Amino acid sequence: MKIFSHLFILISILIFSSGCIFFNDRGVASNYYNECGHYYNAQGIYYNDCDKNIVDYDELQNRFVKQNRDNGYIVEF
Repeated sequence: MKIFSHLFILISILIFSSGCIFFNDRGVASNYYNECGHYYNAQGIYYNDCDKNIVDYDELQNRFVKQNRDNGYIVEF
């Protein structure tokens, strides 16, 4: 019975959050499209302001994948 209750809670969380989480090109976010603002300031410097994602793919790569001295990659967990 305890396993059934845990399974029910897990399935209900997955069903209710399935419409709220999207995988876009920068990571996992709460909206499907990236809301990025691209602009130049008066000095001609380019800025790209994007909304914060729940999980960014770059953060995951920097955290778990490290380059070794032989130009190979090591995945650490």
